[in-house]
Amino acid sequence: MDFGLTREQEILRDTVREFAQRELAPEALALDEKGEFIHDIIKKTAELGLVGIVTSKEYGGSGMGHLARMIMIEEFSKVYPSLGFFFQTGQIGMYILENFGSEEMKKKYLPSLCQADLTIATASSRALLAWGGPIVSTTTLPETLSRILKASSRAFLSPGLITAGIPSRFIVPRAGSSEILLR
Repeated sequence: MDFGLTREQEILRDTVREFAQRELAPEALALDEKGEFIHDIIKKTAELGLVGIVTSKEYGGSGMGHLARMIMIEEFSKVYPSLGFFFQTGQIGMYILENFGSEEMKKKYLPSLCQADLTIATASSRALLAWGGPIVSTTTLPETLSRILKASSRAFLSPGLITAGIPSRFIVPRAGSSEILLR
């Protein structure tokens, strides 16, 4: 059994490594000191097909899978860990949307997310994180994020994705109700 990388994965690794050295290494410390969301760099990664690396081609992604995502995260994290963290946590919402969202929601949001024209954050309660049950259907409801999160004493929000001037959405899986809220 061969546990080595495929040729496609090696090309991905080398491409991400070169991008990180060229675009991130010279400014990594300054970027961290600013503490700002690096949308211009995220946009460049989208042009390489990296933002939607796990998302199916049908919805504008690259469809390369989770191992490819981990290769990408590893290479970015060597140079600029914040970008690796973005790709680790920032794609949770995209994954939930593709796997549990309605067809209408997928077509409406995933292509814009893959192109980094829209950002998404995941919001959930401690109870949901412990629940781990299946989510079998989705709906878009007119509830606000603050109302949803006030119901929980401890909430989880994936970081760095809600940024001034960039259209954003929250995706909120709901324990026991078989729904996803997309607001």
